[in-house]
Amino acid sequence: MKIKDLLNKVGGEIFSRGEDYYENDYISFLTYNPQKHSYYGEVKGSGFEDYQVRIDLDKENNVDFYDCNCPYDWSDTCKHLIAIFLAIEDGNYVESSEKDIESVKNIEKMEDDKEDISYLLNNASKEDLIEFITEKGFKYDDFITDLYRFLKKPEVTEEIKFLIGDVKSIISDASYFKFDDDPYYYQDETSKYTDDLEKILSQAKESLNKERYMVPFHVSIEIINGINSLYEFSFEGYSIDGLHYDSFEILKESCDLIETYGTMEEKENAFKLLIKNSEKEFISTEDNYNFIYETLKFLNKSNKNEIYDAIDDISDSKYYYSENMILKSKIIEIIDGKEESEKFKMNNAQIDEFAMELIGNAINNKDFDFAEKLALEKVNKNEGLANQVKWEKILHNIYKSFKIINKQIEIANNLLKKGNSKYYYILKELYKNCGSLEEKQEELITNLIENSSFNYYGPILKEEKQWDLLWQGVKGHPDAIFQYGPELVKIYDEEVYKFYYHHLINQGEIANHRKAYNLFVKNLGKLYGVGGDKYADKVFDYFRENYKIRRAMQEELNVLNSKRNRN
Repeated sequence: MKIKDLLNKVGGEIFSRGEDYYENDYISFLTYNPQKHSYYGEVKGSGFEDYQVRIDLDKENNVDFYDCNCPYDWSDTCKHLIAIFLAIEDGNYVESSEKDIESVKNIEKMEDDKEDISYLLNNASKEDLIEFITEKGFKYDDFITDLYRFLKKPEVTEEIKFLIGDVKSIISDASYFKFDDDPYYYQDETSKYTDDLEKILSQAKESLNKERYMVPFHVSIEIINGINSLYEFSFEGYSIDGLHYDSFEILKESCDLIETYGTMEEKENAFKLLIKNSEKEFISTEDNYNFIYETLKFLNKSNKNEIYDAIDDISDSKYYYSENMILKSKIIEIIDGKEESEKFKMNNAQIDEFAMELIGNAINNKDFDFAEKLALEKVNKNEGLANQVKWEKILHNIYKSFKIINKQIEIANNLLKKGNSKYYYILKELYKNCGSLEEKQEELITNLIENSSFNYYGPILKEEKQWDLLWQGVKGHPDAIFQYGPELVKIYDEEVYKFYYHHLINQGEIANHRKAYNLFVKNLGKLYGVGGDKYADKVFDYFRENYKIRRAMQEELNVLNSKRNRN
């Protein structure tokens, strides 16, 4: 089939997008090797990489093979291939041998080499540069825009209007695909729109200085609102998430500049716009809070109530009680000072974050009674709940800070009995310092075993050389033989080898896929590794003779056998 016929078979959105890519110079380069009748090219992708396209023709110039390494797999023809086909039809390619392809790539790289560019420009005449820009520059929209902004920087208000208009246009184009019959199509296109928005954000970022800070301020807010629209109908969030983060970072930086260099009017206007956006419905309530936190940079006594109202008006605000109280404490600190903020926290110590801060301050101020009292209240209030452990740990740290040994031991024992195996080591050290470790060691080990899983206490038993208890634990957790067998076999010898044997027979019999066979044979190798050749050979021969139908298992056994023969 000729390229022309193949193009006629492709229709709809894929052809339109491919045509758009071709007409907008998305093709990085395209070469033709006449000896091999093959084309090789690269097309800019929606993300951050170029996609490679290869097309082979037969002697009659029929398409014999074509391929693109992009992830699109809903048909055999993607937009990148369409762009290349159109370029071939128009004769827009460079004829070259196979070895020249790298040279073409090198030319592309040279164009990014600032030293070479600088050399060329410094040695070019003014007339040549004007002619080149006039004839070639208008083919590239971004170049002309950048040149205009560089030579004739627009007024701040003009640039804000210009960039916000671009943002609105992109979001409008993106929303066109919201009701597309094929959801995978606009899913594929999401990153293209975010790429375009990233470019606009980068342009705005160039104005992060003490003269033009209002540009990134307004543009970042517009993009954040646009992102909210993209989230509504996009299946892929990763590219949007990155843009979302970048936009808020630019907003924060621009607010810092407004706070430092802005006029009173600019600060008031920034405050009003931030408050207005904090009241909008966003996909994530976190956005509302992000806007409110930026208003704190422009907070004063006359506008503080507006922030309080905005906090209370956030959708589902009642579910963010702690966050709201923390935010209000910051407002009080800015307006009324740190002392008033501390009083507010003291009166609202039911907020965990406030309680932890108050306890930390009490420890620093050597106020043991207050720290213990508040921590105990939290422990008792959370009795039977997951948070109780957190507050018991805080209480233990209080006793540790004030070197109260008996209470440290009491709390550490409670935590060990709740499955916190790390408190075994803490208790061991405490008992050692008290001179009672020998007396308490057995009780300590018993509490450890009875209240934590083998995964946690097994390594401790090995470390403490509690071999009988470890061997007993392995019997209840057979897979652990491959972890602890090398130590246990030195003590229990034949009994351990037999345990290996029986467990491997069971493991091999229930294995029913390649991954399980691989694990079984790997574990069989471990039996050889601890000197259990006699039992390992019996396992090997058993499966070699009785499971010939399991080809994958036999292949894994062959690999093991080859390794043993080499050794």
